[in-house]
Amino acid sequence: MGGWIDEEHRGVRYGLAGRVLVEEQSDFQRITVIESERYGKGLLLDGCWMTAERQERHYHESLVHPALCSAAAIERVLVIGGGDGGTARECLRHPGVRHLDMVEIDGRVVELSREHLPTIGGSAWSDPRFQLTVGDGIPYAFGEFHQSALELTQCLKNPDCDGDGIQDGAEIWACILMSDCDGDGVNDVDEREAACIQDPKCTLAAVDTDKDGINDKNELPQCVDNPDCDGDGVGDASELIACILMADCDGDGVSDSSEQPGCIQNPICGKPRADTDGDGLTDAFEYSISKKCVTTTDCDNDGLPDGSEVPECILLPDCDYDGVKDKDEEGTACITNPLCTPVGLREQQALGRLFDLFDG
Repeated sequence: MGGWIDEEHRGVRYGLAGRVLVEEQSDFQRITVIESERYGKGLLLDGCWMTAERQERHYHESLVHPALCSAAAIERVLVIGGGDGGTARECLRHPGVRHLDMVEIDGRVVELSREHLPTIGGSAWSDPRFQLTVGDGIPYAFGEFHQSALELTQCLKNPDCDGDGIQDGAEIWACILMSDCDGDGVNDVDEREAACIQDPKCTLAAVDTDKDGINDKNELPQCVDNPDCDGDGVGDASELIACILMADCDGDGVSDSSEQPGCIQNPICGKPRADTDGDGLTDAFEYSISKKCVTTTDCDNDGLPDGSEVPECILLPDCDYDGVKDKDEEGTACITNPLCTPVGLREQQALGRLFDLFDG
């Protein structure tokens, strides 16, 4: 593919097979663009490896995402350097970033990167949130600080400079110019009582409007200011989530507040000897099999009353899966034995198959 491109650093020499596409001296440094079989096109500055098409993500992703994911909201980003565009690209993948300034001292790095390494900057170059400034990053950053200082001087005649309803003297310095200091979408004055002004994870988490023991953040919207949302006499904090909006959670006609302990979700709880359908099986026993068996005497509709069947067959019309309904095996020992089809029935089935053959 060409010769070898070498990088020497502190007495160590690295070599990569490839060819030089562009090499020029700018006002600040020697810029080299290469193409290698292993890494694709790459960028070197003053002979030192910067980035390449096939390995840049390992650098740019680990540089950007830990920082941007460590805060609840980052709206403005300043990138000093990064003329290849990779850092800006990764920053702009975060939808919460509203504006990004990239300040690169060497305009030729940007130009050559956009021409020869367009995939590294990708969509960043055309993103409306992206602003490129060719210049020195240090005075640029100082100018940004100076602007903030200028804004603070405007607070000398305004006791509530950010208009958030909290006097500047009651706010920490970092929040004087921000009405939503932690960027969680809740105005500082609304978080003041809960001490959540600087903690985005604390939004309403410590607020319990109805004092029911459940934080507003975890309550249903209609229950935020009502400690007994279904009016059943049982506080929301004492109920399961499934029962908070139901005064009779198990539908047994007894209000949750009148139920015995542990019976709120069990309609037959507390009635050990009741037999609603009169089949000789208690409701409690039938409920343990299936709720529908409490009110019907033949739960599987096989023609046999539940009380005459063994428990494992109550829900199975053909309990032994032998193709013969339990009703047809009644009075024999064959209901649970697939090898024990009644003789008469077996003969009838054989004759039926024989007739089918002749009819065919």
